[in-house]
Amino acid sequence: MKEYQETFESMDSCVITAFKTIYKTMTDLDVTPIKPVNMNDFVRNYSTTMGLNGFFTNDKNEKVKFKGNAVISWQLDGYLKMASRIMGEEYTEFCADVNDVGMEVLNTAVGNSKALLGKNNIFIGMSLPTAYLGNQFFMERSQNIFSETHVFDTSVGKLCIIVNCLIDL
Repeated sequence: MKEYQETFESMDSCVITAFKTIYKTMTDLDVTPIKPVNMNDFVRNYSTTMGLNGFFTNDKNEKVKFKGNAVISWQLDGYLKMASRIMGEEYTEFCADVNDVGMEVLNTAVGNSKALLGKNNIFIGMSLPTAYLGNQFFMERSQNIFSETHVFDTSVGKLCIIVNCLIDL
């Protein structure tokens, strides 16, 4: 499994790079990484997730399949402020009008990461994004899953991105 760590780090980096770019474009917000990440201090009120299945080529030019996902979570106040910026009108409560905004952010970020991933010989297919409202969102990972968690601060609140990958062995 350790031989795939570098490939996962490339995958994670491409997704995060694309996210930062589209987030700035869509919201005019800069994201600043927060380190160290302490997820116990981060309340996730709105989350959206998307499956990332694909393959990469290893050093022997063999296709190696993987399954994964990307998740973005926001604190509700920051989510509403971010959605308000994208929608062009102020929202102070969660409603159907802003439900899809987070899914569109994730879909656009992952879609834009495909070009960066391809340059690293990583090729993905994307599922439709799914959203969860509430703070009970929990992800349990097995030891065989590569996973990276990123927490960012913006001028409207914090958000978290998690990228996971399970290599088919």
